[in-house]
Amino acid sequence: MRNLNNKLFGKFLRYPCSVKSHDSRKHGLFHHTFKLLKQISNLNDVGNKTKDLCLVGAVFHDIGKIKSLHNYVEKSKNIYSYDFLIGHKQNSIEIFDDLSSRINNFPSIYHRLIKNIIIWTHNVDYDVPGTLPGKIISILDNTDAAISSLIEKDKKISVGRFSKLPYQKNYYYKAI
Repeated sequence: MRNLNNKLFGKFLRYPCSVKSHDSRKHGLFHHTFKLLKQISNLNDVGNKTKDLCLVGAVFHDIGKIKSLHNYVEKSKNIYSYDFLIGHKQNSIEIFDDLSSRINNFPSIYHRLIKNIIIWTHNVDYDVPGTLPGKIISILDNTDAAISSLIEKDKKISVGRFSKLPYQKNYYYKAI
């Protein structure tokens, strides 16, 4: 079990968060997750249980990218693999199920709530009711992804130039 956790943690620290979008560099997955954890730590208007669920959910919401991006990162192959097709959301649930099953008497209500966070983070699933922690992580995740993409794109634009930006239909002018 220790080797599995060390391999998982090593990949979590090393892998990008995406291939072409936000935090698409080495250590990007850790960096993105860390930014979410910092934002959650500043949530003072929610109860401790909600905050704790958000913290755990932030760690697990993208952990499946370790499996989804394995062939791309480790073997420099095309990103399209079986695990990529399954999607990182499903892979995140599988990793969470595996790790939580190793904890004696892990409360089933928390197991379901954390899985709800993983499901709600990336896509609104109208078959699954959203929870406050799930919606908080979804908003923080989307906001961080949009801002990170904007900053990464801005670094590639020369001063005095126009460019299209991610998540925008109009043009952007880099003045400074």
